Amino acid sequence: DGWLRLQVVSPGHRGNAQVRLIEAQGLSLISDIDDTIKVTDIPAGREVVMENTFFRPFVAAPGMAERYRGLGEETTFHYVSGGPWQLYHPLAGFIAAAGFPDGSFHMKSVRKNLLTPGSWQDLANLASGDATTEQKLGQISGIIGDFPDRRFILVGDSGEHDPEVYREIRNRFPGQIEAIWIRDVVDDSHRH
Repeated sequence: DGWLRLQVVSPGHRGNAQVRLIEAQGLSLISDIDDTIKVTDIPAGREVVMENTFFRPFVAAPGMAERYRGLGEETTFHYVSGGPWQLYHPLAGFIAAAGFPDGSFHMKSVRKNLLTPGSWQDLANLASGDATTEQKLGQISGIIGDFPDRRFILVGDSGEHDPEVYREIRNRFPGQIEAIWIRDVVDDSHRH
């Protein structure tokens, strides 16, 4: 079915993984997570974001899983988030439970040990929209650059910088971007 399932073993560690083999040509969807497929409510401020990230069950954005599945099994999915890798396991569990297609994850690297040089800068960058913008530009450009013969749909939301990031990606890869879908979470279509 295009997926390799493997078990990785090293001294003191063991883990399971799956890797999808992607055809050189075809359709891929690159999706943001927060407020695109998972209700985080970033425009409401830090307290609400913290509650929705750490203290409440994750909630799927209405209709998004069905829309993604409607693209067919041949479509590959790449989830790009400004969230740290430390949230991978709960997010991967949410994506599976909510019925979203399996896909690769691309997240922000943040050191766990606060005494490690650079860790405080990592935390400052985590809260910075500019750092997330650069991270997403780099990660999305890397995915598209690895597959120069594939077409891409970019999916994000209006709550942060996804429209600006996706415009820049379209400018970098004009022949590969088939569509950009933006979920309006701040009623931007009526305000502007």
